[in-house]
Amino acid sequence: MDWMLIPLFFAFIAAGFWFMKGLDRFLDRQRKQVPEEAGSEQEVLLFGGTDSAKEMEKILSFRKIPYLHISKESEIDRGLVYHYLFALSDDDLDNIMMCRIGERIFSIPGDNMVSLCNSAENRKIFEEKGIRVNSLARCSGQTGVEMEALTAVSVSLLTIYDMCKAVDKKMEMEGIRLVSKEK
Repeated sequence: MDWMLIPLFFAFIAAGFWFMKGLDRFLDRQRKQVPEEAGSEQEVLLFGGTDSAKEMEKILSFRKIPYLHISKESEIDRGLVYHYLFALSDDDLDNIMMCRIGERIFSIPGDNMVSLCNSAENRKIFEEKGIRVNSLARCSGQTGVEMEALTAVSVSLLTIYDMCKAVDKKMEMEGIRLVSKEK
């Protein structure tokens, strides 16, 4: 009776290998079909209701880069795949949270995230997390902040160019100018 268990055991193992090989072929075919699904991918996740976010939306629309613009975290479509994140809210904590969501849920690398930092005290937190930062220039003395503001805009545009150059190699930076100066 024991001698019958040995061939039965080997037959069971062989059937298991045959079943697993068929399952692997099925899963490989399914993986190959996933990228062909229309609408499953957005290039950019844009967060915030600031003027910077509205300007970025105009740029993305003009360049025909697919994006999703949201103003609350709950509006994120988790069924989509994002490659870049712009967190341009007035609240630094919301921006940090969006960058963490981008990193953890959507696996967006830190180099592909740009965030607006509204407070100098929070800048270190952004830098520790590997999040690129755009800043607002302010001054309380006699001197103006024109050069600082223009430099901040130029650096922001260079950052955006660096992130999007794989998508559009013909991008140009233009229209850098001082719009207003308030005392």
